[in-house]
Amino acid sequence: MFIITLSFGENRASAGQWMEGHKQWIADGFDQGIVLMVGSLADGAGGLLLVRGDDRVVIEQWVARDPFLEHDVVHASIQQFTANSMVSELDFLREQAA
Repeated sequence: MFIITLSFGENRASAGQWMEGHKQWIADGFDQGIVLMVGSLADGAGGLLLVRGDDRVVIEQWVARDPFLEHDVVHASIQQFTANSMVSELDFLREQAA
């Protein structure tokens, strides 16, 4: 699994111009089963995504298709992790680690 942090970049002011494409990119990620959760950072500095996958290259390619990234609205930080412990409600995520 991966945690992706999107931090606003130089062209933050143009976010509105690319918002529909960004929202569609997220919706497509949910439809493809990649995205598990999306949210805004509390300090208004960007957003965070929890995504499933085990191939970093595939995730990097998917992230690169975000119009926000393409137009320097945000910069992405991608961190891969393995969940070692979790509440039972998230047991379906264990399949990602197998």
